[in-house]
Amino acid sequence: MAELGSDFASVEDVDANLTVVSGRVAFAQAIARRLLAPAGSLFYDPDYGFGLSGYLNAIIVGTTGQIESGIERECFKDERTKDVEAEVTFDEAAKSLAARVDLTDADGPFALTLNVSALSTEVLLENI
Repeated sequence: MAELGSDFASVEDVDANLTVVSGRVAFAQAIARRLLAPAGSLFYDPDYGFGLSGYLNAIIVGTTGQIESGIERECFKDERTKDVEAEVTFDEAAKSLAARVDLTDADGPFALTLNVSALSTEVLLENI
């Protein structure tokens, strides 16, 4: 198994118990943070972040391909990403979007799904 590093458990906020995660869980959480953080939100890394939730009110027919490309570019900024394919679906009635991100690291493929609405964000991991 490849060494993917370790970090405090967090996506939108650091775990109150300061739980440490490692391997794919740490990698997946790092990708989720990168995709959810607004572009340029880190003062020391202006190229960090995608701001996925910012697309909730901006999605119109034909823009999902642009969002998918942006997600893929952002994922490749993490050196642990070997391959990535994103698929975005938008639920207009619920004003929510789902981004399924099929990632490949040194150990093979796994999936990360971000369900984003104005009220919440849910992160799902498959094949971890």
